[in-house]
Amino acid sequence: METFSAALSDGKLGSLEDLYFSNNQIDSRGIKAFCTAISNGALKSLKCLSLVGNQIDDEGFQKLSEALSDTALPMLNELFIEFNPTSARVHIINNRPSIYDLVVY
Repeated sequence: METFSAALSDGKLGSLEDLYFSNNQIDSRGIKAFCTAISNGALKSLKCLSLVGNQIDDEGFQKLSEALSDTALPMLNELFIEFNPTSARVHIINNRPSIYDLVVY
């Protein structure tokens, strides 16, 4: 995830609308790198993000929640975050009321 996040900074994925990172063993370190990349506006067109079945813990979801509240992904309206070992997922709901399809198990 760190390598992908570094590649985002070149701006070549700015028109990407759907991104599926399901079952990739992404942990808090990886999601923090991703959040840093998106906070720079690298994925302004992203509408759907799937982080299903990774290893993102409370710290990672806190960082994601903060990144979303900064409107780093203004077009995002679908977020899939189920099957991660955390209890912090619910904070995302409060930070992005525009996400109409949030899947949390």
